[in-house]
Amino acid sequence: RAEAAAGLERAVAWLARAHPGHRLRVLDALRPQRVQEAIWRDVAGTPAAHYFAEPGHGSIHSFGMAVDVTLLEIEQLACGAITAAHIAAREMLRDAMAAGGFAGIATEWWHFNFGDPEHVRREYPRVL
Repeated sequence: RAEAAAGLERAVAWLARAHPGHRLRVLDALRPQRVQEAIWRDVAGTPAAHYFAEPGHGSIHSFGMAVDVTLLEIEQLACGAITAAHIAAREMLRDAMAAGGFAGIATEWWHFNFGDPEHVRREYPRVL
């Protein structure tokens, strides 16, 4: 979606101004509904299901209004001890994404929605 893409451009520009030398790495963006359904078939009933929306409810990724991002060169640990540097990098990432109009979620430091998820689900068509 154009508005989410423009928000991502604003986040990148903010990061370049506020923290020169750091860049965003997009890990996942638009995830068509058919892909969400395929992923769900693989993760349903496993601990990984916590990280994926049940297809009937709808992932904001399937509306083109969510991105999973990290900082290039300062990627976070998947597990293990979290250091002060990791926390600072996550704060920098949240600040950059907020500057672009994105909001994070409490359960995934890498996931950011553009727009209210319930509004998106009501007003936008899913990409199939």
